[in-house]
Amino acid sequence: MKSLFKRALASATGSVLLFSQLAATAVNVNAADASDLTIDKAWVTEVPVDELPTVDVLPISIDGAPATNESLVWGESNWNDKLDTAVGTAVGDKGSVTKDLAATKLKDAIKKRLAATRYFTDEQAQRAVDLLTNGKVTLNGNGKVTATIDLSDATEIFAEIAEAKWAADGFNAAGDVTIDWSGFSLTGTATLDVDFSKYDKTASYKITVADDKGTYDTFEEIAGYVNDKFAEALEYVVAQAKAQNDSPRLEAAAADYAAKAAKSSEIIAKLAKAIDAVSVEGTDLEATYADYLAAVDAAIKSVNEPESRIVQKAQAELAKAPETFTGAVTGERADKWITAAVDAANKFADGKVTVDLSSADVAAILNEGYDYTVKFPNGYSFDAEFSIPDDEAVNAQLMSDLQAAYGADWEAQNLVLDSVETHKEVTVNAETAMGLSSTNLFFDIVRVIDVVNLKTVVPTTSESTTTSSETTSSETTSSETTSSETTSSETTS
Repeated sequence: MKSLFKRALASATGSVLLFSQLAATAVNVNAADASDLTIDKAWVTEVPVDELPTVDVLPISIDGAPATNESLVWGESNWNDKLDTAVGTAVGDKGSVTKDLAATKLKDAIKKRLAATRYFTDEQAQRAVDLLTNGKVTLNGNGKVTATIDLSDATEIFAEIAEAKWAADGFNAAGDVTIDWSGFSLTGTATLDVDFSKYDKTASYKITVADDKGTYDTFEEIAGYVNDKFAEALEYVVAQAKAQNDSPRLEAAAADYAAKAAKSSEIIAKLAKAIDAVSVEGTDLEATYADYLAAVDAAIKSVNEPESRIVQKAQAELAKAPETFTGAVTGERADKWITAAVDAANKFADGKVTVDLSSADVAAILNEGYDYTVKFPNGYSFDAEFSIPDDEAVNAQLMSDLQAAYGADWEAQNLVLDSVETHKEVTVNAETAMGLSSTNLFFDIVRVIDVVNLKTVVPTTSESTTTSSETTSSETTSSETTSSETTSSETTS
């Protein structure tokens, strides 16, 4: 339960880092053929300048009047094309490539997390991490990454952790039964499949556990798999007790422990489902985050098991949550995991790719953001749409290009180009099924032309000056004629 609510909080950066890892994988697997690539804040937020729009689709406002058209999407990020090129270059005509993954900072981060539990010593945590991170990673030309771990390699560490867990819970705490684990073995594999789609800029992933009895990929199925393994271990221990003439007492203890374990599994399932039912949305990033934390707190309490250590632990972890969303994705804990993920990508890239992303970059993007729409569609997911300012140089170039293309036509209508307003819109989707799978990890940025402002000008030409002069001359001549005629009439009279 320790990381349930944090899975959603990591989504904003998680999808970007996932794509970064894919890129790192792609260019490194065949470093001799790959091109250098730097993945940084500019790479993530870049929107290439598109072709100049035709004048009939521009949102033109004259003298502040409503624009003639709706705001216009003008260009979108092309990180997907760059990534697809890197994948194609890396795989070439081989179809697929396989590598090992080793990253010191990632191992250290996982080890520290495991060692913080009551079940792992530092040495056990290190061994567990070595098992987790020594799996094989395969990339194929379609952008699919598969990482596989053989669970049988984890039998020894599983046995040690099982004994420590049982002892902490009062089962065989005195070590009355000496357990020989040589006849017990975990079976199966754990697989992470990641699939990248160039065309819709999404990635999906799925965590699957499989053994000789079946395949497990939902929360309930994987939880059941773990429970079954502990149950098998208990049966194995009882068999050991029989061999040591301590069967009746240990059998009773095992039955009691199994009943408690079943109750714990039931509480965990109820808690996971309660958090999965959380749904919060709003237009204020921090206020929505606060509502999310309140909703998770209510979900934990709804399990109605206040005496359960599992519930108490979940509440304790929630109490440690940063008070702000910015703090959640850029604080010390998030910074360590981002740094570890970046380190893993760079180690894997072996110098051909440089990933230069940090929690400070995330903070910079969030601080620039405005007009947020934020959703936690369930307790393990995060969606956001928001705007960020456009690049000043791009705005200035657009102004210049519009003037060059359409300025003469506007001037012929007594109009001049006054200003252009643009911005970028960011969309992040990280929707998961209790963190174990997702069909919608999406990241995109588009540029939008909000309005092209024109002003009316009053013409001043030589023709109007001539007309005025001629009018004055005519009036003078007429006046002189009239005066002459009047004088002549008076003389005659």
